[in-house]
Amino acid sequence: MFLYVEKWQTKVKTHFFHQSRQYFAKFSFISINANTFALNLNKITMNELNRIKVVLVEQKKTGKWLAEKLGVSVTTVSRWCSNSTQPDLQMLSKIATLLKVDTRDLLTPLNKDFQYPKQ
Repeated sequence: MFLYVEKWQTKVKTHFFHQSRQYFAKFSFISINANTFALNLNKITMNELNRIKVVLVEQKKTGKWLAEKLGVSVTTVSRWCSNSTQPDLQMLSKIATLLKVDTRDLLTPLNKDFQYPKQ
């Protein structure tokens, strides 16, 4: 009797393992597709949204200088400069103040021919 119960438990465990493996395989495919979509979407939407790097070069300042002034890591500023991430609006305002430019000068217009009106 004990041997029969042990074989039955092994069968159930084996069956459950294979079923769960197939179940998660289906969802891991969806997860991979969702991650790929998100990465591709980031490449499209994050393409040159800000001009922080351009303004830093024009003013002969470094990302390290900006990071020290803002109290953030050099890596964070590097990500902003490469447009892989974007600073929030408050941080963008602080950056503009430090660089003595209008906040709009740090943003890339969607229409390349558009010029912000001077105040």
